[in-house]
Amino acid sequence: MTSSILDIKAIHKSFGGNKALNGISLGIEAKKITAIIGPNGSGKSTLFNILTRVLKQDSGEIFFKGTEISKKEDFQISSEIFSRTFQETRAFGYLSIEDHIKLALAKEDSNFFRSLIKPERFGKKIILDALALVGLEKPLESLGGDISYGQTKLLTLAMAVVKSHEMLFLDEPVAGVAPFLRQQIAKTLQKLRQAGETILLIEHDMNFVVRIADFIVVMDAGEVVAQGSADEIVNDKEVLRCYLGR
Repeated sequence: MTSSILDIKAIHKSFGGNKALNGISLGIEAKKITAIIGPNGSGKSTLFNILTRVLKQDSGEIFFKGTEISKKEDFQISSEIFSRTFQETRAFGYLSIEDHIKLALAKEDSNFFRSLIKPERFGKKIILDALALVGLEKPLESLGGDISYGQTKLLTLAMAVVKSHEMLFLDEPVAGVAPFLRQQIAKTLQKLRQAGETILLIEHDMNFVVRIADFIVVMDAGEVVAQGSADEIVNDKEVLRCYLGR
């Protein structure tokens, strides 16, 4: 890659005697969608959690825009650089949709999102625009406990987008959702990319990944076994072996 915003250098991580990551090195390109794929146990989630400082690596370095962030704490990363969703998607049952978005905006508004929708002033408009962007068509007063799983996925995506960040991390954004919602989320991510967003995601749905990703990284047994464009990856024999079981 020619314009890496995030550089990962020789990351190792073990849990007890089990090596989860074995010297992962990657460059994530700015203003693109990069997808990490691989079978269960390949190390995708471990890498994600290390990059967002939920976990700490045993060795190796991480650089964002040329500055090492390997020693930063998770709260520093979450408040300064990254916004992410998690594989386990939940909403607060007694909070309204509006309050969920306000919660994401609680510390400071997002320069990226403000530039995307250009609100006249901070207030309800930014909340409505965030929900419109992801396609969540529910009254603002709807409670988190009263919306479907798929709608919760959309809500958490809206919360991640409005939160101040320079890079968006999405952990299985379409897992368990209906086909029409997958298409809706794909369109949302394409809009964000067009607006200049940098997105790194984990996903098992190959059709979704091939449709939206500019670059695909394939992991297996804690290592990168292939990387390239969608066309390169779907025709890679090693990918067919380790990921598609052929």
